[in-house]
Amino acid sequence: MRINLKYTIVLFLFFNTINIFGYTIDYACLVSFQNDTNQVFTEYCDSNWQTSSFTEPQYNKKSNFISYRSPFLIKSDLYKSKDSLFLFLGPINGADETYLNGVKIGSNGSFPPNYLPNPDIHRIYYLPFGLLKKDNLLIIKVFSEFHNIFYSQPVIYTAKELKKFRQSHINYNQSAFYLPFSNGISIATYNLKDIRFGHFYSHIYREYDKSTPSKLLIKYAKPIIYNKKEKVNLQTLTTIQTGYIEGTGIIKHVLKADDYQLSIFGFCPFSETKPIWIFFIVLEGTNLDDYSLNFDINISDSTTLSIQKEAFKNEGKKWLRAIVYYDDKNSSNFHLNRYKNKHTGFLLLTDEMEWWQNWHKQTLYPEFKNYDARRLYIQSLTILKMAQCREEFPANGQVISTLFPGNNNSTKLIDQAYSTDAFLASGHYKEALNSLQFLMHGRCGKYKNFEWYGKNYGLLNDYALSISSYYGNGTEKSIHNKNGPIISISGFGLTLSNLKTYIQKTDDTKFLEYYWQKISRNIANVLTTSIDETGLIRADSGPWNSHLPGKHFTYSSACIYKGLIDAAWMARLLNKEINAQEYEYFANKILINIEEKLFDKQQNILRGSLEGHTKESYIDGSGIEIINWIYTPQDKISSASLRTIEKYLTISENKKLYRQNLANEWSNRQASVFLNLRLITAYNRMNKIKKVNEIKKIILKQAKTNNYLIPEYYDEYFFNYSGQYPMCGRGAGAYILSTWSQ
Repeated sequence: MRINLKYTIVLFLFFNTINIFGYTIDYACLVSFQNDTNQVFTEYCDSNWQTSSFTEPQYNKKSNFISYRSPFLIKSDLYKSKDSLFLFLGPINGADETYLNGVKIGSNGSFPPNYLPNPDIHRIYYLPFGLLKKDNLLIIKVFSEFHNIFYSQPVIYTAKELKKFRQSHINYNQSAFYLPFSNGISIATYNLKDIRFGHFYSHIYREYDKSTPSKLLIKYAKPIIYNKKEKVNLQTLTTIQTGYIEGTGIIKHVLKADDYQLSIFGFCPFSETKPIWIFFIVLEGTNLDDYSLNFDINISDSTTLSIQKEAFKNEGKKWLRAIVYYDDKNSSNFHLNRYKNKHTGFLLLTDEMEWWQNWHKQTLYPEFKNYDARRLYIQSLTILKMAQCREEFPANGQVISTLFPGNNNSTKLIDQAYSTDAFLASGHYKEALNSLQFLMHGRCGKYKNFEWYGKNYGLLNDYALSISSYYGNGTEKSIHNKNGPIISISGFGLTLSNLKTYIQKTDDTKFLEYYWQKISRNIANVLTTSIDETGLIRADSGPWNSHLPGKHFTYSSACIYKGLIDAAWMARLLNKEINAQEYEYFANKILINIEEKLFDKQQNILRGSLEGHTKESYIDGSGIEIINWIYTPQDKISSASLRTIEKYLTISENKKLYRQNLANEWSNRQASVFLNLRLITAYNRMNKIKKVNEIKKIILKQAKTNNYLIPEYYDEYFFNYSGQYPMCGRGAGAYILSTWSQ
């Protein structure tokens, strides 16, 4: 049975009050929201909120927050049904948090200060049993920069009806409209829909330290074209090409009108070591004298920039070049003056293309069977290069987890490990070295002792790597919530493996000798003391950034097993046999207990964690790494792990992709792209080529449609991009590694 919540949201925009299902709604009164999602919210009237027309709903002009409050009545017995029920809202042009009867049922995107809109993701939220009543109150809080917020009416579906609806709507639509570009120092994005640039920061990381966030320098910048002094609406033009110039971080957007073609380019030049942005607006066609070009730059408050614009005309083309330079010390124009005579015309653009061509000369390539797979490989490498900081020490070398518009703009140890591995696999050893040097010089140890409700969750030893992530200056950082911080040591094992691979590929034993004391005492030895009474690695936050108290994840023990085996290899290379034997002893202890305590012999499944008493509570897809790192394809545990994932974590009967675990939170219900990329490696090892091709086909089609960027998730219903994008280590890096497993 399908129930339309007709007129509950859309039609109220015409009126201040409206009677719906016998309820009178006063839209002059909005709703205040608290962080505790189980609280029922308090109504209040706020004079700052404006009443406006259908195209301009009620919103706070100062904050861009919009609150919708809609009572509705269920005039059937649907609310008594034991069937799974879902609220369908369709796409929302912004970030949302949605509540039914005072309980948060879902959210998408994120609110400021880490704003991520996800404007084209369908909002479909599961309604826990018993939450839907006869009389209901739907509340939606939205943050949006736009006035056109909703595209469809709310509908309540049963699971069967939703499946039918979903199957009729799944296709490979573009859902990632922000393209980031960076030179490892400055960064910005290009919005393909709005045809404007945004996210202008002088650092690729979000925070230099706890008290110094990166500053937004420019609110937006956009190309402008005039036809006889009348501004042309660029959104009325036809897009004929979008994306990156292949293998580069150069944005290219080509639009066409009846009598001209407009090309827009944007990039941050890698020839520079300062925050700088360069733009070209190129007009080609007839009657060019009727047209003029400009570039509008809306500077943030209290920001001083150097801006240079130059216009050119030659052989049926007009173009405008804009250069924006930021110097937080003196903002001198001297830096830009040298461009006037030395870099005329298109030289800055062609020089940047040449820089990328030279960089890719070092690139190693696996064998590709089609163009799209190779193109995604090249562009994924480009994303990693743009995501690696090129500033001076101590920031140099770190690889952030996501570029903008994603908001995980810090260096997470696990993510950086996959990025480093990808650099090593693709032949970019200098970038891998810079990454490892950043880690070796990081300042960590804050969680040596950390008590939470009377229990010490600290590592109890001096340690050299972050238990979660880093500020831009290389100091340790972790995110806290009501359950405490994220504390994970999985990345310690991955970093030891990065070190071994780097030494194997480069023979740089001097690096190993120089850092061995830190590697041995403050990384490997910390792992041997982190094996608890279970014989496994202590409960930690694992691969999905869980907060305290954590779990005994199979993934974490697999990471540490691999890391200790690799530490033993490095110890023997330096003739440290006692160290080598110690690391092998503890690695084998972990392996024995993985087999004894994480492999359920009765069910013939591999547990994703030790905790829980039902399959639903301990199944976790990240355990797949034991196939990639530990067991042979013929081992019974390898077969059991794949069987476990295929049986319990399939997200769609049609698409053959998988979720990370069985928890019912929004993030755990989506298709985890990282998990599916790691499954490609596992399936290749097991010689299950049909499975490899099923996953690859979806990832390649989605990437091609979305300018070869890789997201955190695919939406569980329509497989649109969802969560953060573009993912670096656990997106671009994981894809690169998957290509070398074939």
